[in-house]
Amino acid sequence: MVLNYFMHDSIEAKIEFEKAIALDSTIASTHHYYGNLLFFQFKDKMKSKDELEKSLKIDSTYAKSHFSYAVLLQYSFRDVNNSRLHFEKALQYDPDFENAHYFYALTLTKNFKEHQDAKL
Repeated sequence: MVLNYFMHDSIEAKIEFEKAIALDSTIASTHHYYGNLLFFQFKDKMKSKDELEKSLKIDSTYAKSHFSYAVLLQYSFRDVNNSRLHFEKALQYDPDFENAHYFYALTLTKNFKEHQDAKL
């Protein structure tokens, strides 16, 4: 399933994610990766948002979902304030999450003018 996701066989990956969720809808990472597939490959920001919210409902400490949700909120919904909160949560749960630091820094410099807080 994840192999199809990374090989960009998007339609097959979508089918496999839907099967996985039908079999067990309680795995946060499945919803996370499915949400990313829906956003990046199918450009479906609303369904992606729903899947990422499901992932966070299942596991509110899953840093990857906080990160993906923050990116989606900022770049698709222009919700900078909530985006910032989810970047902070991603870093709270995984302080070594390099991409979260990078995008959070961009958020701080671009949207909040808090250059002193943005650690690159």
